[in-house]
Amino acid sequence: MFFTVLTVKETIQESIKIHQSQNPIVLSFTKIYVKCLSLSGSPETDIWILDNYFNSEEDLTKDEQIAFRAFVNGKINDEKRKQKFEDSQEHQQLVQDKQYKDLSNEEKEAIKTLVRNYALPKEKKEKVETSRNARNLLSTYYQKYSKNLFFQVKDTNPFVNAVFVKYGWAITVHKAIGSNYNEVILKGHRKENDGITNDSYFRWLYSGVTAGKTVHITSPETIHPLMNCVFEDNSSRGVSTKSKESLIFENYEVEAKLIGKVKSLENKNVVGTICEISNLLQQNGYLLESTKKFSDYLTKAFYSIPQSENRQLILIIDNKGPKDNFSVSNIRVDKLNGADENIVRNYIEDCLTQKKSTGSIAGDKPELSSDFRQEIYAAWIESCEHKNIALKIIQSHNNQDIFRATCEQDSLTFRAWYGAGEQSRTKGFFSKIEVLEKSSETILEKVKDLVYGR
Repeated sequence: MFFTVLTVKETIQESIKIHQSQNPIVLSFTKIYVKCLSLSGSPETDIWILDNYFNSEEDLTKDEQIAFRAFVNGKINDEKRKQKFEDSQEHQQLVQDKQYKDLSNEEKEAIKTLVRNYALPKEKKEKVETSRNARNLLSTYYQKYSKNLFFQVKDTNPFVNAVFVKYGWAITVHKAIGSNYNEVILKGHRKENDGITNDSYFRWLYSGVTAGKTVHITSPETIHPLMNCVFEDNSSRGVSTKSKESLIFENYEVEAKLIGKVKSLENKNVVGTICEISNLLQQNGYLLESTKKFSDYLTKAFYSIPQSENRQLILIIDNKGPKDNFSVSNIRVDKLNGADENIVRNYIEDCLTQKKSTGSIAGDKPELSSDFRQEIYAAWIESCEHKNIALKIIQSHNNQDIFRATCEQDSLTFRAWYGAGEQSRTKGFFSKIEVLEKSSETILEKVKDLVYGR
């Protein structure tokens, strides 16, 4: 339950001696006037709280727990002195019990002595010898008497029934849905290593923000498209890079003859790569028979070998992960099985080094994309202009754009990788800035700082 404290009233302390501690344990109780937010109509009332629990980090200490039990037992014993067992309803039920009537006179006298002993200190109790049946019968009714007194004390004594409370500073967003508070303090993140780039996080955040008229956000998470973007310099100073490129296929159309062979594959870059290498190998009689995905990063393609029965050429297609938009990074030979190694490896090299068709963008002020990149690219171009650097988009691939920056005699070419997958949670975020060519370190550092907003 949740309360709003309206007034803090009096405080009363009880000093309890226990064997486990040399010093008495002080139990502190405070009366507060509260409004109950968890009940219909939000009723107001006085309650007593146990300060020891309220002020503790987690729970009562072991000595405090013992002291509180001793405190409760003391209140029950006070009631036992006021409402003696021999005057209770339970005692009347005892003497009317058929088992009691069947006891011997000696056993009945022993029970009377035991009942008198309940109200006496230990040193004044009389020694009694009697049967187990007599003791068990008395114990049954005395336990009922003690239990009823406990509930009576608990219901009537505000200290025994003190509320164990903590600051109500936190309620889950799920529990807050549908409520409307005047003021809300919202913790900006849910837990460590919890994803903040997925739809569920934004739904959670929206639900929390709309629960209050005034909202304060603590520990806010900074979310921006470059938050997980890595920077790679794959160039050599003054020399254009000639390294193999990861293969990306945009709107690739699979030929009818190959559709049945690759239909089980989901990664369109793997599909495009297999189809392209298959078209090259076909020139020498190697025909694609089947494909199989072995992991999220490895697929195998199986080819028949010319003039050979029951033997297959097997190629491995390696692809990268979501940060690199699942692009294909390599094609390897798994098993030749008598295939011509030179022919196979030459076609693999051709497939990996060929440039995929791209849409070149011309003009001094190219038309920017209409998605989330538009605002970011416009900011990059404007920032570069202020530093006398001309920045243009020169090519546009699927999930990547290539830029060229020029400043006097210096130039720089870099690729910006961005995500588009909702399931992989990459949509709306850049994964990598990759430098392809540069003429100097100076322009590299300038553009890098401008791109990252430094």
